[in-house]
Amino acid sequence: MIPQDIREFIKSFSYGFLGTADLAGKPNISIKGIVDVDKDRLYFFDLFKAKTRKNLEKNSRISFFVIDWDNFIGYQLKGRAKIMDKGEVLEKYMNIWENKRKDLIISRILDNIKNEKLKKAHYFSLLKPQYLIIMDVEEIYDLVEPIKVLVKSKLDRVDVEEYITDTGSGMEG
Repeated sequence: MIPQDIREFIKSFSYGFLGTADLAGKPNISIKGIVDVDKDRLYFFDLFKAKTRKNLEKNSRISFFVIDWDNFIGYQLKGRAKIMDKGEVLEKYMNIWENKRKDLIISRILDNIKNEKLKKAHYFSLLKPQYLIIMDVEEIYDLVEPIKVLVKSKLDRVDVEEYITDTGSGMEG
């Protein structure tokens, strides 16, 4: 089960990174468009379609991650994928994605106008998915908690009082 706080975190992103592997174990990572997440599944679209589908047809084991470096929060989800390329479920999520895609395009146009930048409009034709990937989540890992623990343990070993005394204010050293 995906906890509510992690679901909300994932929903705040438009994109995440999917790790797949072929039968020989050769890995591939690519960006995917996040559409939805419920208590057991993550729904996303394949946007660039190079190797992902081939890998998924041979090996359904996947890893998906999202990370917010500004707030030092991130999660990796592991599980199995199913491809959905027709039917009502695909149509439902395609409509959701199209609305997200329109919002993204509008946001980029407004940013360009505000910053008086001219950028290529190549992204208008991108991000038109042909199939949905449904991930049955089996495991969730906190990507940054081990780093937080490592940093904290290193800081615990530093005698701050001794450091300040040795260097004066602690700022010059």
